[in-house]
Amino acid sequence: MVEFTGKVRLRVVGIIGLVALFSSCAPSSPEAPNSQTVADAEPPSDVSSPTRLSPEALAFEAKFNDLTARSRTAAETVGDARALRDEWVAMEALSSEVGDAEQITTAAGKLAEIDFSVGDLDSALAHTERSITAAKTIIATRPQDVAATYISMTAMRGVILSQLGQADEAITSQREALADLDTILKKDRFTFRPGTSEAYKQHALEDVFMAKSNLEFGLSQALMRNGDFETAIVLQRQSLATRTAGLPAEHPGIVGSQYGLAQTLMKAGDMDAALQEARGAVERADLYMSDSSTMYPKALEMLGIVLSRSGRTSEAVRVLDRALRLKGETEGRDNLYFAYGLHNLGGIKRNLGDYGPALNLLEEAEVGFTTHQGENSPMAATARAYRGSVRYALGDMSGARADLENARTRLSRDDDTMRLTSTLLADLAGTVPDTPQPEDDSVVSAHARAVRARLDGRADAPILLDRLMRSQTLLDAGRLDFPHRLAAEEALRSAQAAGDDLALLEAASLLLNTEASVAATRAQMRKLDGVDAEVVLQMQSLQRQMRRLDSSRLAAIAAGKPSQDMSEALQDVEVQLASLRTKHGLDDERTTVAGFSSFQSVRDGLKDDEAVVAMIPALSRHFTLVIDRAGEALFEHDQPRAEIAEAVTAARAAILSEDGASRDAALRRAGQALLPDTVLARLEGRSRLRIVSSGAPSTVPLAALKLADDGWVGDRFALRHQASLAGSTPTSTNIPRGAMTRFIGVAPPEGLDADGDAGRILAYRDNVQLGLPNAKTELETIASRFKRADVLSGGRAVEARLKGGALSSADVLAFATHGLRAGERGDGTQAALLVEAGLNEDGYLETDEIAALNLSARLVILSACDTAAPGDGSGNGYSGLAAGFLEAGAQGLLVSHWPVRDDAAAAITTRLVELSQDHDMDVALQTAMAEVRAGNLPGAGNPAIWAPFVLYTP
Repeated sequence: MVEFTGKVRLRVVGIIGLVALFSSCAPSSPEAPNSQTVADAEPPSDVSSPTRLSPEALAFEAKFNDLTARSRTAAETVGDARALRDEWVAMEALSSEVGDAEQITTAAGKLAEIDFSVGDLDSALAHTERSITAAKTIIATRPQDVAATYISMTAMRGVILSQLGQADEAITSQREALADLDTILKKDRFTFRPGTSEAYKQHALEDVFMAKSNLEFGLSQALMRNGDFETAIVLQRQSLATRTAGLPAEHPGIVGSQYGLAQTLMKAGDMDAALQEARGAVERADLYMSDSSTMYPKALEMLGIVLSRSGRTSEAVRVLDRALRLKGETEGRDNLYFAYGLHNLGGIKRNLGDYGPALNLLEEAEVGFTTHQGENSPMAATARAYRGSVRYALGDMSGARADLENARTRLSRDDDTMRLTSTLLADLAGTVPDTPQPEDDSVVSAHARAVRARLDGRADAPILLDRLMRSQTLLDAGRLDFPHRLAAEEALRSAQAAGDDLALLEAASLLLNTEASVAATRAQMRKLDGVDAEVVLQMQSLQRQMRRLDSSRLAAIAAGKPSQDMSEALQDVEVQLASLRTKHGLDDERTTVAGFSSFQSVRDGLKDDEAVVAMIPALSRHFTLVIDRAGEALFEHDQPRAEIAEAVTAARAAILSEDGASRDAALRRAGQALLPDTVLARLEGRSRLRIVSSGAPSTVPLAALKLADDGWVGDRFALRHQASLAGSTPTSTNIPRGAMTRFIGVAPPEGLDADGDAGRILAYRDNVQLGLPNAKTELETIASRFKRADVLSGGRAVEARLKGGALSSADVLAFATHGLRAGERGDGTQAALLVEAGLNEDGYLETDEIAALNLSARLVILSACDTAAPGDGSGNGYSGLAAGFLEAGAQGLLVSHWPVRDDAAAAITTRLVELSQDHDMDVALQTAMAEVRAGNLPGAGNPAIWAPFVLYTP
């Protein structure tokens, strides 16, 4: 049996979570250090030493215990035990002088912990080996004194060896140590000398459980680096189970182990399980610790990383922003952990296309890594490589080349970062990469093969597209992160070079896939043969509930607010969804991933005067794909994508400006950027365009831009915007009057209070009219054009009634009320229409509630403000309210790109309905806008008045 002596000595197995069981950073988003806390044993004040010590020895004991206690306090309060390193150096030397193997074990272990925390791997490795060597001299006779530290040091040594590329040696040593520990634990039970305090007993047992868990974790990391993910996950789960069984529920080490498991699952590609464990770690941290704990921001950070890997980048940014702020508050900015946090957030902002902040974050991260790990730090090189890739995306090719070349000379591993770096350099030079062709199945490797093939005069687009289509990031609204968008851009080029029409269409569709196109596909699922529409509706309703609950929970987490109730509700919905899937054999992919058509089917849906114009912002370049009855053509623009995006953003801002001259110049610049002469020449003879776009081009109405001859784009072309290329079908846009016989209008809520929630939100907008005095008149005027019409207001327009089926019979449905952008009511809130609240409702008809309406309307008119605005952080227009109405089944939408004056909204919408009796809807809108521009409304010549609306279809 193992006997604990109760000796008056604080045995430090601390490693404050092994301080940082770092894992290497993967390409698309570097990962945080994985900290796992080991408890220090409390001194039993009521137990005397079993042996009589000399006064000198007693003084030494007291000094050792004092230093140990101060180290523990520093670690628990400010995470800065590093300040005590010099004292531990002296203590190790003194322990060596007196020949105390136990204290050498402890002191060397503490130094290993501190050195590891600042990234000094060589020194940390030397100290782990010194600690292990000292422990081995007494472990056979005194396992109770050094077993836990011996095992923890072996675990740390294994992690360090794995990081240094010596995974096999790490696996061997950790398996041997695990066998040693099993031998110790197989003894009958732990016993303590009489008089040993209960606190000491508890901490002594915790030490052993923590040591065993750390060793299981360390071995799992080494196995994972060797590609044995299955065994690694088993060991990581075992590590968590060891802690859960042996430690109090509130112990921070359980949180560390749980988010470590999330990291392992993420690396293995099981994103659903990874997200579940990452959320669980944060929820446990919320339950048992304050946000001033050093463990709390690390759990948040892992959740943010997993969210970003799942394509949920906007939510990830909110979580990581908070994690980084808390890291700075609990541990300061001048440490390796903070550098990892900067790198994580910079990588995710890169994925979002938020390149300016990404560059700044990555630059600061590189400085941090260099400071704490030296000039040869692999993470500093990775940060430089990321900066180079951002400059590539911005079109700064000379800066990109300099950064990438610098990084390539410093990167030591053949991983995705090195492959991406080499591939970009080869693409910049226009020469075949001189590095060996990678053989693994990652998107980055497939991209490298495709570039090599194209530069070598061959084509490999289908293989790259296959890997992209199977990518995890496509499962969340089709969103592509940085390396995937880069790979899709290469697929587009390779397909064009090879003359592969199908690959070209698939690559374009990938780059254009947005929340709106996915929403349209969800609506189409209800009409497919062989699919029970009611079952699909139930499944999609549960999916919406899950998205809504999860977004609310993540927003609460990011704001530091309670989230337990939302977590429990989410679990209930997950159970319901799993049961429905099992019962009917449905899966997410069938209801969320947009399908692809063919060029011929697109051409078959066009008239002689029509063309599809797909505006495709890839990564570094911008492409335009034109399809008409005569064929198709792909154009790569001379201007970099970032420059075109800047022109569009400036044009949007200029539209709302009173300076006519500067406004016209900005509109011309954007118009020529999106429709250069080469594209206009291809559109000769076409008078109607179907626009498919994502990113910046989807955030501005094309009609409001100007051509080189100073004419309006909206005068030269009748425009219809559509959610995807697959939306171009043989169906005509002309909707005969007879097909639209039933009108329903929804008036704004009555008695809006400027001091109420909605009033306070709207007060931030310039020149807002809270009461919308012309709204009801607008609806009544439209209603007069129909034989069957109803304008709902007051008690007849309460939210519960609208959601209960009151709108399902409308052929034309119009909302003349305020629209709120996503996030306008707070982080994580959805876009919404303001309606009468009624009982038990909040008066905000949100995107997910709209998606559940089950409409059959041929046209939905949203004359509210900003109804074409993005619904998330993606920067894609039409991803908010518009996406919700498409999913609900609407066949056409009239949406606005900015706040609309209600007299202008009334003039355009009523005239549109009148003209649509004899004209196709796109031509009717073109005419209505031209008439308003030439009319008597104040300021009518400004596109802010006549051009906010676009016609949007699935």
